[in-house]
Amino acid sequence: PVEDKMLFGINVNELDIIEGVVEKNQTLSTILGPFNVPYQIIDEIAKKSKEIFDVKHIAFNRKYTVLTPKDSSKAQFFIYEPNQVEYVVFKLDDVDIYKEAKPVEIKKREVGGTITSSLYVNMVQQGIGPDLIDQFADLYGWTVDFQRLQEGDKFKVVFNEKWVDGNVVGVEGIE
Repeated sequence: PVEDKMLFGINVNELDIIEGVVEKNQTLSTILGPFNVPYQIIDEIAKKSKEIFDVKHIAFNRKYTVLTPKDSSKAQFFIYEPNQVEYVVFKLDDVDIYKEAKPVEIKKREVGGTITSSLYVNMVQQGIGPDLIDQFADLYGWTVDFQRLQEGDKFKVVFNEKWVDGNVVGVEGIE
């Protein structure tokens, strides 16, 4: 027996997978038109999905996936990823729409070092991004005098990274 291959919670053994990225000025109808989805179905989806995900918010440069039966070019599913964690499944056969989230893995990370030029530069050299540095500064801005830090001072930051599909999608819990 063939093992079920799952994608977005859907068995795709008998389906072709077409992945894409939303281009400028693309809408649901311009994405699904080439996949033989009638305008009537697209209109019904747009109306029915407003409470779950308003298709007017389909954004440039976001990923989507179209699933078609192997023997047809007519889309059976349209999956849109509004962000790195969530996805919206549009089941085109019976016009069913639902939103799900990918599994998020939390990994504790500890970064430290000695200031050789500035705290900011040394944190960046340790692989800490500007967003996390801003959060760190906001959190400790009242207890640490960042203007008095000098070469040779040591720092350590402990935080949790959120991982989805092998990529960092956010941080939380700075210590």
